[in-house]
Amino acid sequence: MPLDADLVAVARRHLPDPVADRWIGLLRPGLWLRKAVPSESVVGRLGGLPELPRDVGWPRWKGEGWLGFVAAIDCGSLPSESLDIAFPGDGTLLFFYRDGDEVVGTWAPETQAGARVTYVPAGVPTAPRSTPSGVSSYREVALTAEPIVTGPDWDHPAFRAAIADLAPEQRAFMNDYGNRDEFAWALSDLVGRPWHGVGGHADPVQGPVEVDAAQIVLGGRADWTGSAIHEEAQRWTLLAQIDSDDDADMCWGDVGTLYWLIRPADLRAREFDRAVFTWQCG
Repeated sequence: MPLDADLVAVARRHLPDPVADRWIGLLRPGLWLRKAVPSESVVGRLGGLPELPRDVGWPRWKGEGWLGFVAAIDCGSLPSESLDIAFPGDGTLLFFYRDGDEVVGTWAPETQAGARVTYVPAGVPTAPRSTPSGVSSYREVALTAEPIVTGPDWDHPAFRAAIADLAPEQRAFMNDYGNRDEFAWALSDLVGRPWHGVGGHADPVQGPVEVDAAQIVLGGRADWTGSAIHEEAQRWTLLAQIDSDDDADMCWGDVGTLYWLIRPADLRAREFDRAVFTWQCG
């Protein structure tokens, strides 16, 4: 995964100096969750069976069916002190998603019922819960965490806001799609795959996921290019993303990625029911 020097070098090589300065100023720490080898500490897992409290039912999308269990993160084992978000220092986060005929989409906020993040506080008794019949299940893969540095994508609302006061001739570079592609490819070359992660900037497949989050909370019909959606997008941060992963037998659409986002204040208050979900694929 990239170090600060790698990201800075890419920015200096592909962006005009004033633009590169603003992009570098937005670098954020994150955690890459990758498959653990036997000698490494385990901080979570993909697939398998979730461990739920007795009084917590298996998540269900009314009218569509049960959700599939995607991943668990042991917050107490995660090196969350390296993050710049108020990630829990203990407890467990469980991620669920229904990969079915009905699509969870930004245009229909009611479909958010097709994904869930559940927080189980430390000390609460739990037990493995069997997967309901007919629900997608995934092979268990142990995960370890590696601290990384992440940068925003080309269309990230914070990046666009950061360069808004530059002179028009400096910002003109941003309107060339060829420049964007070269920059995106250079960044992609630094990223480990599959890219499961916590905190930092998301690794989007088709544009900033923060804008997806804004579209959801604005009712699914907001102008994608309007100021309202981009202002709202800057209120959201990545909680976790789960990539397609052959080892876990996970493939989201056309080799896509699942994303859960949350407002920092809701994260500090442990109000995970206020997180939103989106997914993207190629």
